[in-house]
Amino acid sequence: MRSLGILPVLLTLCPGAPAQDVPAVAARRTLDETLARVRTATGSADFARKGHPLTLGGRSLAMGVESEAYLTFSPGGNFVHRVTGPLGSTVGYDGETAWKKGFDGTVRPIALEEHDEELLTHWIWTGHWLAPRAPIEIAWADEDVDGTLLRVTLRGTPMEVRLRIDAETGLPLEMVRETDAGHTTWGFADWRDAGGLRLPYELSTAEEGGPEGWTRWTELSTPPTFVRSPYTPPRGPPGDSTFVAGIPDELETQKLLTEHVLVHPTIEGEDVGWFFLDTGAGGMCIDTSVADELGLARIGEVQAVGWAARRPRPFARAGCSSSGPCASRTRCTSSWISPSSPASSTRRSWASSATTSSRAPSSSSIRRPARRASTIRRPTR
Repeated sequence: MRSLGILPVLLTLCPGAPAQDVPAVAARRTLDETLARVRTATGSADFARKGHPLTLGGRSLAMGVESEAYLTFSPGGNFVHRVTGPLGSTVGYDGETAWKKGFDGTVRPIALEEHDEELLTHWIWTGHWLAPRAPIEIAWADEDVDGTLLRVTLRGTPMEVRLRIDAETGLPLEMVRETDAGHTTWGFADWRDAGGLRLPYELSTAEEGGPEGWTRWTELSTPPTFVRSPYTPPRGPPGDSTFVAGIPDELETQKLLTEHVLVHPTIEGEDVGWFFLDTGAGGMCIDTSVADELGLARIGEVQAVGWAARRPRPFARAGCSSSGPCASRTRCTSSWISPSSPASSTRRSWASSATTSSRAPSSSSIRRPARRASTIRRPTR
């Protein structure tokens, strides 16, 4: 019974205690609320409904070379992105076909990973990823902890990125794409009004272990009315390749037991040995020692990726290369291998790149090759 007398004492002490302020916990926005906020911040919803094509102009640092850059895009997701200069290229999408014109002047349709990455990155740059009919799927990233990290996926493909949204402004801050070869990070800054649509006028790119790049837009305009759509791939052969009259339409080749086909071109009129012939390679690769012997000028830098290594390497610029009757201006990737002997050069170069040049192959590296002549078909006029 004595214990009951304690209760009134405790009760009388509690009211006299100082009041404690309990901090309010902000309610986390839902995914729909977050996307609505991003659409409002970027103006993408109005642009998708009643916008018109826009052209941005500025400068870009890509592959170690600073050049002029232009991006024309429409509310429907079409785009053409052109970078000028000695290593310039153009990528476009006309609503059906994605294509690329490389620095060698060759125009080709792109597919698979290359196709998906160009569409997703350009649509995020231009705000089309938020359009109601865009083939995009958006969810919270698994590692999100504060309602700012999205997983953005191109529908029906494995192509996805992590997109960080600024908690205060609702604008995209950073995009990261993970691959087996490493990750690439895009940064978005200096957001400005562009005819009702807010766009990042400064974009940065950083590839893991590779050179950094950037694009800075300085001009905004409305493109003129085109007779032919600017988003469709250009027609015609590359401007830097010709077929020389009077030279036979045959090309000396060798075939290895591995079914690899070797060709024997010249660079700057010099015999530089045998090359792999790889129609799917993104460029030519040449030993550093061979480029030095030919005195080829170095320009820019590219992330060279092989099965054994991944390193930034410069381009070696050649005035002319020829294979049979076909002559072209060539930009070769300078290989990172500096072998001490021709025999090791041949073997190690083949192990490092799909399209490679080395000095004369030795009997230890080529086993009973089948020597033959292949015909090059000249284009019909």
